[in-house]
Amino acid sequence: MKRKKQKHVLLTLLILLILAGIGYFFLLRYNADQEKKEAESTKEQTDLTVYPKKFNSSSISFIQYGYNADTLAFSLKKDKETWQYDANKKFPLNQSSLSGMKNSLQTLKASRKISDSLENAADYGLDQPSSYVTVKDQDGTEFTIYFGNTNQFSDITYISTSAKDGIYTIDSEIPGYFSHPLLDMIQADELPLPDSTAIFQKIAILRGEEKLNFTYKKKGDPALDYLDQCTWFADINGDKFAMDDSAVTALTEAVSSLSTSGCAAYDISKKEMAAYGLDKPTAVISLKYTQQEASEEKQETSEEDQQTSEKQQETSKEETSEEKTVSVKHSLQLTVGKAVDSYYYVTWNNISQVYRMEASVLEPFLNCSRSSLIQMKPFNFLLSSVKAMTIQYQDLTFSYDTKEITGSDFTELFSSLQNASAEKLYPTEEGNAPIGDEAITFTVKLKSKKRSQVKLVLTPYDNNYFALYIDGTPSYLMNKNDVYTFIDHLPIEG
Repeated sequence: MKRKKQKHVLLTLLILLILAGIGYFFLLRYNADQEKKEAESTKEQTDLTVYPKKFNSSSISFIQYGYNADTLAFSLKKDKETWQYDANKKFPLNQSSLSGMKNSLQTLKASRKISDSLENAADYGLDQPSSYVTVKDQDGTEFTIYFGNTNQFSDITYISTSAKDGIYTIDSEIPGYFSHPLLDMIQADELPLPDSTAIFQKIAILRGEEKLNFTYKKKGDPALDYLDQCTWFADINGDKFAMDDSAVTALTEAVSSLSTSGCAAYDISKKEMAAYGLDKPTAVISLKYTQQEASEEKQETSEEDQQTSEKQQETSKEETSEEKTVSVKHSLQLTVGKAVDSYYYVTWNNISQVYRMEASVLEPFLNCSRSSLIQMKPFNFLLSSVKAMTIQYQDLTFSYDTKEITGSDFTELFSSLQNASAEKLYPTEEGNAPIGDEAITFTVKLKSKKRSQVKLVLTPYDNNYFALYIDGTPSYLMNKNDVYTFIDHLPIEG
């Protein structure tokens, strides 16, 4: 009896299992059918047109949209190729901006139509649309598209139209074409920057009453550079000195990094410049340089050659393939106005537009000073430029002529001198440091015909530094450890 009952239970469980399997099979079939129907439904609704039949979207000739409180309207000129800003037909409009708008409208299709009426417009942000765009075709037929909420998860935006025929969904990227202020669509002036062939002759910076002039001198300036290695020289309000090579490189590279980050105003008068701080600028940066450019004269000659015989024409083409260049002079005057947030207002040369420029790219010009520009290796003589050297320390004198300088005994001392950098400029406002007992005097005779000798004196300044005098003028502070390294290399006996 007990076994019969167990068999009955097992049989019931088996039947239930079979029924569950059958049910699961039909559930899968049902879900597959539903997915297929939904896919077909979506496929059927893809690429739905939102335009009425009477509107010719392929011949859009007028576009208008609202941005904040402004209404921006653009129309095609008679040539049917060039767009203009209707409120100011002289506005330098970037044609690619309008081409992008027109293309997005011409190809506009809805992905779905979710309602045949506007009864639930508020649910989709269409009772008070966030923005709109009105278009006209060449026949003058007008049509408006209203943008509602955007579903970020599905990348769709809900729209309605002036036809009031329902609610659609479109790609969420479309409204972005109509969310730009006018100045984002200006044909920006190109900042005339030097190219990789540029050779700078002069950089001048005017910062209020401070005048900084940096000049390239191919043959150097022995009066300012006894090391006879520098080609750039600074003049800051009459204070003249040789510039460090790395400082010059930093400035010229900073020129190449200059770039604007948007237009702030266009076609402004000199009086209007005051609103941007350009009437009393933060700085005026002037550049003079030459660069290699294609020779127009050679191109004209090539065209004349084309009128000669076939053989001569072939020769001319070969010559043309070898690009001929000439050195062309250029100048740039960049006026820097007031700072706002992380940028400055700027303009240049004679343009009537004002642009924004990131403060970071202007820092090398706004913050440079004597201490950041001057040559900081005062003993970096070229061995080939030294004729003789005399070193006096306490009551000892060491003299080296040309042969001894090139000998191994002098190598370590000379190398330590070349590599030593001054840590600070001498604070001249504190007066001259007295010459102490541990003073070291270097008298260097030079091979240069323009400057025959220079005298450098190191004397204790405080617990950390020695003051360095150059021909009697206190110029630098050098770390005492570097100075003691010099002393250690002197051939002082026990």
